[in-house]
Amino acid sequence: MGEAVLIRLAVENFRSIRAPVELSLVAEGGDRSAAVRPAFPRPVLGVSLVPVAGIFGPNGAGKTNLLTAFAWLRRFLEAQPRAASGVVPLDRFAGSEAPAGNTSFDLEMEIDEVRYEYQLDVSPGGVTYEGLFRYAHGQRLTLCERERGATSFRVSGENLPTLVDATPATLSMLAILGQTEGTHAARFLRALGASVIIGVPEHRNRGAGAEGDRSTMSISSVAARSTNLAARRLRDRVLALLTLAEPEVRAVTIDPAGGSVVPHLVREQGGRSFARRLTDESAGTRAWFEIIGPALWALDTGSLLVVDELDAHLHPMLSEYLVDLFSLTRANPKGAQLLFSAQSSHLLNSLDRDQIWFAEKPGDGATRLMSLAEFSGPHARPPADFESGYLSGRFGAIPELSGVVSLRAARLIG
Repeated sequence: MGEAVLIRLAVENFRSIRAPVELSLVAEGGDRSAAVRPAFPRPVLGVSLVPVAGIFGPNGAGKTNLLTAFAWLRRFLEAQPRAASGVVPLDRFAGSEAPAGNTSFDLEMEIDEVRYEYQLDVSPGGVTYEGLFRYAHGQRLTLCERERGATSFRVSGENLPTLVDATPATLSMLAILGQTEGTHAARFLRALGASVIIGVPEHRNRGAGAEGDRSTMSISSVAARSTNLAARRLRDRVLALLTLAEPEVRAVTIDPAGGSVVPHLVREQGGRSFARRLTDESAGTRAWFEIIGPALWALDTGSLLVVDELDAHLHPMLSEYLVDLFSLTRANPKGAQLLFSAQSSHLLNSLDRDQIWFAEKPGDGATRLMSLAEFSGPHARPPADFESGYLSGRFGAIPELSGVVSLRAARLIG
């Protein structure tokens, strides 16, 4: 599989998102000589893309919901025809001013040096519009398109109308067209499926083995049984990253226990070795172990890694190291991307302003998304101290805590 990177994602009417919000990984134009992180040129697009983007904000602001929207879309497009039901399991905005109608997604990716765009309008009753497009010589070309009228779907494009006409309203046409190898639909679905998602609630429901051969456990298991040089090198890379968190670890073993596969970390102390189940390790060690395999997969394939609450259990130096891995051309020659959410502000000074996004939820209960690149002034230009500017409230997206007032509101003082 070739490289597949995210250009932008726009979402409307999904969970806490009411009005359209858009996340873009397109780098700022102009002079980036003062930038902390390099952007990766994409000649096909005529712009550069940032390899890392972080969404920051307080609890309940909707950071996770944007990542969940991506996970939901991927899951919906991966659905098999036999899984179609009478209702699309969709969580629309539920505030006091909840809009009627569709939830909308607009996703752009570059896949093997081709720019694709996919649009979807969907309600619990089914798909009302979807279209897959590619760009060539500055023109947007329709590959396949479906609209629901009073009684039927109208289709145009490269594929087989008879197949799409038979597609249930609650199933994406790409789920059908993507089964035919060699089509643009198949290429788009394969690239979208190559993304790796960690910690997002929509994805947790798929089970621990959802990422298959991309998980750290799977990599370790295959490497333990293989004499292949590439497998052993991959095992060594896993171990090298693991020892950043646990310097005493010498190996990872995979032992069957009760019909399931359980990883053990082997340590060496005082000249003696002993193994301990991963489930008995600290939350930080388990979190780092979970990230290692997917991170290496993304770096090796030029894919997207999505991590919700990157800072939840990791030591700050480990999360900064992960950002470094994706930011340095030497470590990331294929231009893989890391998209994460975080509450802690310590990563802000490790990013440039076009890599920093803020989520906030004003009084209307709807999530708003802002890029730091939209702000002007000395505290929004490199080499500014973004962290102190954020904590002082210059960019918004912080908890409303005002000393005695907040204590009284929480009824902790009289």
